[in-house]
Amino acid sequence: MKKKIERAEFGRVLDPEFATEYDRHFTGNDGLSAKRRLRYADFNNCVGKLENDALVLDLQRDGASLECVPQALGLPNDWELYEKLRVTVEAGAHDLKVHLNVFGRGGRLRIAEDVPAGMEHTLELHLGPLSLVNQSRDPSLPLYVCETLRLLVQWGDSWPSEAALHISDDIWPATVNNPPTVLTIKTIELVPYDGKRDVVVIDRYGQQKNTGVADRIRCDQDFIDERDTESEELKKMSPPARWNKFGSLSDDPAFEATGFFRVDQDAGGRWWYVDPEGQPHWAIGFCGVRTADPMLIEGKEQLFEELPERDGPYAAAYEPLIRPGSDGRRKFMPGISFYGWNILRKYGSREAWAERVLERFRVWGVNSIGNWSTDLMVEQHTIPHTRALMARLDDAPKVAKRIGDAFTTKWADEFDRAMKKEAAPHKDNPWLLGYFVDNEMPWGGLYKGGIFDCDDDSPLRDAFVKLAAERYNDVRDFNKVFVTEFPDWDAVRRIRPDQVPQDGDGVELMHDLAGIFAERYFSEVRRILKKHDPNHMYLGARFVRGMPDRRIVEAAGRHCDVMSVNCYSLWPHEDQFGTWYRTGGRPIQLGEYALPIESAGTLAPPYPTFPLDLTGQLFREMGEKWARQPWSLGFHWYTHQAAVGKIDRPRQPMVDNLRYIAANAGTWHRGL
Repeated sequence: MKKKIERAEFGRVLDPEFATEYDRHFTGNDGLSAKRRLRYADFNNCVGKLENDALVLDLQRDGASLECVPQALGLPNDWELYEKLRVTVEAGAHDLKVHLNVFGRGGRLRIAEDVPAGMEHTLELHLGPLSLVNQSRDPSLPLYVCETLRLLVQWGDSWPSEAALHISDDIWPATVNNPPTVLTIKTIELVPYDGKRDVVVIDRYGQQKNTGVADRIRCDQDFIDERDTESEELKKMSPPARWNKFGSLSDDPAFEATGFFRVDQDAGGRWWYVDPEGQPHWAIGFCGVRTADPMLIEGKEQLFEELPERDGPYAAAYEPLIRPGSDGRRKFMPGISFYGWNILRKYGSREAWAERVLERFRVWGVNSIGNWSTDLMVEQHTIPHTRALMARLDDAPKVAKRIGDAFTTKWADEFDRAMKKEAAPHKDNPWLLGYFVDNEMPWGGLYKGGIFDCDDDSPLRDAFVKLAAERYNDVRDFNKVFVTEFPDWDAVRRIRPDQVPQDGDGVELMHDLAGIFAERYFSEVRRILKKHDPNHMYLGARFVRGMPDRRIVEAAGRHCDVMSVNCYSLWPHEDQFGTWYRTGGRPIQLGEYALPIESAGTLAPPYPTFPLDLTGQLFREMGEKWARQPWSLGFHWYTHQAAVGKIDRPRQPMVDNLRYIAANAGTWHRGL
C-alpha cells in the first residue's frame, strides 16, 4: 500500500498547548551536547493567523521565523518513509528569501530560495540526508527523526547572511528599516517515496551524494593530481618576512633568552610570547591538526557507499569517537574518519601527510599548533606547538562530574603519575610553548550546587563546613539562609547539590566556596605540573568566553602563566576580554576560535554558518582586532579541517587571509 502525503494542520500550531517551552538538545559546535530553550511552536518576530486554511505570518522584522515540532503541525516526527518536505508559500508586498530548515539531533537540512512579491512558490527539501543529521551520537536512536522545522524569512538590505541575525550587534546594524510584510504558508507536506528509496547518502570519499558540487573528488587519481599541483604551488611561496625559525619577529627588540618559551611585556606594556632566542612571538595557528574526524558507523553502515576493509591497507581510517558520558567518564564509539582515509589515498602515509601540512604551515604563516593535535604534530621540531593534558582523570575523584577534585590525595596522586608520564619527557623541548590542562569545564555552575557533586569523603566538604561555620553563628542561622533543616554541622557536611539556594545570601557563600576550590585546583595543577616540567608554561584551563565568578578567574591568574579562553563570537570584544585581563592579570591566548563555514555538499550544523568568502573577510577582521588588544598572545582556529575540508583541499579564502594576518599581526600588536 502506497504511503499517502501527510499535510500539516495549521490550526494546531496556534493552539496555546504548543506555546509551552521545552529544552531542545543538539550537538554544539564543540561536539558537546548543548540545548536551546524553545516553545513547541515558536513565532519569532512575527504573528500567525489562519485565513482560508492557510497560515499567514505578519512579519515584523527581517529574520522573522516560525519554528515548531512536527506534532504542532499534526505531522509525524519519524520521516524515514518520506522523500521530501514540500512547502508552498506566497510573498506579500515585498520580495522575500525563505529559508527552510529541518533540525535533527546533530545538524540540519536546509534550502533558501527567493520568492518574488505577490508570487506563489514551492520549496522542496529532499530528506535522504536526514540520516546524517541524526548520525552523530546514539546508534540506537532512529535516523530520520525531525526534532523541529523552521521557516525563516529575509527581506531588505540589512541582513547579508543567515549568521548576521545572530551577530548583528557585532558588525551589522539592526534591521529596523525593513518595513513589516507578510508571508502566507499555503501548505506544508511530507511526500513519500515513489518507488524504492536509496539509503546510501555518503560516497567513498565522505562527500554527500547527489549534491551537484562541480569540483567533487570522483576518483583516487584526482587526489594525486591535486597533490602534485599543490607541490609546485608551494615551491613558489615564502614564509612571512622577518620571521625566525620559531615564527617570531626577528627584527624586533629582543627580550632575555632562556632557551624556552615564556611570556613578558614590552616597554609599551604589550604582552608577547618570548621564544627560546628571546624574540617576540604572537601565536597564529590551528587546533585539531590531526587525521581523525570520525563519523559514527555502528548500525549505520547502510548509509555509506563504501567503507575500507578493517584489516586492509586503509584500516587506520577507523577511529573511535570520544564523548563525555553522563558519569564524567569518556565514552568510545566506533567511527570512520574519511579525512584519515582520504589523506592515506592522497599521500600514502600519515607521515607524508604531516610533511605536507608542515610545508603548508610554514608558508601560510602558521607559527603555533594548538590543542587536540596528533602526535605527529607535537613531536616535530619545525613549528612551535602546545600539548593537551587532562586533570579530569577517569579513575580519580571529580567535582561536577568533570573537574578533578584537587582537595583529595587520590586525585593528586593520580595526576602526579599522569604528569610523570605525559609532561616529564618533554621538559627539555625548546619547541614546546606549554601545556593546556582541561577544557571548558563547568566553572560557572559550581556555585549553583555542582561543587557538591563530589565524593562524600572529599575534604572539600570539610572546607565548606569551616567556611559556613565562620560565616554563621550556628546551624540555625545557616538553615535560615539555605532553607534547610540540618540538625548539626556534621549533617551540613552531607549537603546535596539540590539543597543549594539559587538566590539570596547563600549564593555569596557558594561563590566563596567556588573560589576556595579554584585556588586549590589551579595551585595543585601548577605545583604538580612544574614538578615534572619546570621549563614550560601552564597555559590555563581553556575557559569558555562567558567569564565565571571573579574569584575563579583571580585564582587562575595567580597560578597560570597564560589565561586561555575559547571564543566563538564574531571576534573577541575588547571590553569583555579586557575584563578577563583586569580580573586575572594574565595575558590571554584564544584556545579556540571559529566561524562555521558554509560549503556545498557539507552537512549544515544546527548553528548559523558563513559563506566561505565572508568567513575569510571576518577572519581577517578578527585577526586585526584581536592582535591590537595589548593582552592578546594569539589565537588557534578550531579546527585545521576548516582550512582544508574533508578532502584535504586548501580553501583559498582561508589561506589568503591567514597569510595576511601573519604578515601584519606583529605590526598590529605593537599598536602601529
